[in-house]
Amino acid sequence: MGGNPWHYFACYDANINSVLQTLREQEFRAGRFGRAAWFNDDAANLVKSFPQESSRSSQSVKSPEELLTEYGTVEKAIEAVWHDYGAEARSSIFDLVTCSKSQIPRESPEELIAKCGSVQAAIEAVLDEYAEEGTSSILDMQEISLFPQAGAVSPVPENELIELFGTDQPTREMVVSILIEEADQEAWETFWESINRGEGRYIVIYSENQPVEIFFAGYSFD
Repeated sequence: MGGNPWHYFACYDANINSVLQTLREQEFRAGRFGRAAWFNDDAANLVKSFPQESSRSSQSVKSPEELLTEYGTVEKAIEAVWHDYGAEARSSIFDLVTCSKSQIPRESPEELIAKCGSVQAAIEAVLDEYAEEGTSSILDMQEISLFPQAGAVSPVPENELIELFGTDQPTREMVVSILIEEADQEAWETFWESINRGEGRYIVIYSENQPVEIFFAGYSFD
């Protein structure tokens, strides 16, 4: 619902950009980006979590179309309705999700590839469609950069790795424990708060002193 974090693990290769582009293609072909991915995961789970019965009417909630026009995205609209009405607005939030689903582009990734002529051209078309909103996925990360910048993935510096993990060769277990499961709250906050919206970071993961994976993480544009 605005500035959502994302992360991925990918097999290691010395050519980090090649790994990034392969991962982008993988996620694009799987359709795991943008409104469709959000509907299938977060929105559906959110609706299911609400009580079936309500003790307070939500008839004063605006229509899905009005809410989407006012807030721009289904995520922001749901956040606003939930803030104002809580679980009492379950039916309205369900309508919002349904309305959003109907607006998801009908073309599949493979259809887009055929239409655009290549995977890269299809991804570019999707990025143009989502514009400043972004796809809330690795698709938004178009290149590798030495330093943090929007639309790019940059390496976590060695000194920051040591601060986070006590080593510049973290294992997968360390990354999962600290950066995903929040075992060290301070380190978790240090890492995620260092990333601006629309930026990404990568960490090379080691096993027995050998690089084996790359961890990509970042925040959506919106």
